[in-house]
Amino acid sequence: MVSLRIKSRLSRRGEALRINRHHLERTVSLSKKLKRFTGIFFLSIACVTLAVLLVRLVLLPSLAPSPPGLFTDMVEGEHPFAYRYNSKIYFPAPDAEGNLLAENHEESDYYLNIEIFDPDSRDVYMYTGFIEPGTVIDQIGLLLPLPEGVHPLRIRITAHSREREALYEQLGSIEEPIELYVGQRPEAA
Repeated sequence: MVSLRIKSRLSRRGEALRINRHHLERTVSLSKKLKRFTGIFFLSIACVTLAVLLVRLVLLPSLAPSPPGLFTDMVEGEHPFAYRYNSKIYFPAPDAEGNLLAENHEESDYYLNIEIFDPDSRDVYMYTGFIEPGTVIDQIGLLLPLPEGVHPLRIRITAHSREREALYEQLGSIEEPIELYVGQRPEAA
């Protein structure tokens, strides 16, 4: 009887070991499958991300990252407005046009005008007039001559009402430093 009990206990332990071994093999198998699935999942996420970026850059170039020197910001307050301009304007020669790249975003509720001036003398070197929403001014000439070199000036961007009866009403403005490069590329400065 004692030997039957011992055999019974040993057979239960053996069966438990076989069951545990079977569960261990299934766990290892599932682990391998899970690793394979995770790898495939992350690879597919990477492919989708690259495809979205490619579509964004090729089909929607307006959403592409801005080139260096292009400055975009938003003026907060009672009359918020967004704007974009090149903070390093290059003029190949004193009498040539420079790459202002000023933009009044399509979603804007206001006309913008841009004025570039010397903060000490208050001389105005560039003035755009009203820029309608959705308009970009690529090139603009100097109103006053500047010698070759780098000129640290100021830019003032003013928002104006689009309503006919209040057309010239200034609703907000921002003033910031800007550099004009005449006859000298910004990279060389």
